[in-house]
Amino acid sequence: TAPATSSDELGLRKVGEKLFAAVFVIHNGFLPLNEGVEASPGEDTAVNWTAVGCPWDSGDLDLPLLYHVPQNEEALQLARRVLLRGLFRRQHVGIQSDVPTTVGLWALGRWPRCRDPVLIAEAFRFLSNCWKSLRCGRSSVGQSDAEVSGPKVDRLADEEALFGMFSDLEFFRLPAKE
Repeated sequence: TAPATSSDELGLRKVGEKLFAAVFVIHNGFLPLNEGVEASPGEDTAVNWTAVGCPWDSGDLDLPLLYHVPQNEEALQLARRVLLRGLFRRQHVGIQSDVPTTVGLWALGRWPRCRDPVLIAEAFRFLSNCWKSLRCGRSSVGQSDAEVSGPKVDRLADEEALFGMFSDLEFFRLPAKE
């Protein structure tokens, strides 16, 4: 019957979420093996954003699963790396990179708790790209000129949402530039 199937699927999803949380750190956030801690998801140098290098890229794991990451610093750091990688990927490919979707995913990084200057700088670079796209009249990187002219974009709400995301970052942790 349909209700039993639905409850079975929900139960299976909950078991999968618990398993995910238990092995997330052990499996390095399910990131590609060749992606070190120093890797910079925001840099465009020789990055093939359409290549599938891990379960996040293929869609086998979805970013909302990051909600279930354990609340310890090691797991949260990995979750932020996964999130930034996924957000940069969406931004470059132009899929689900609109501001409301990004805002919903952004909270998964628990940015007010982030103390890592490298991740804060990457997050700042990502948000700067979002801001530039919005200021150019697009709510997402992949939006065409024809789509821009329509009433789909609530620019003021998008700007406020982006400023809220910027305010989550502790900029004082970034090294001073000379």
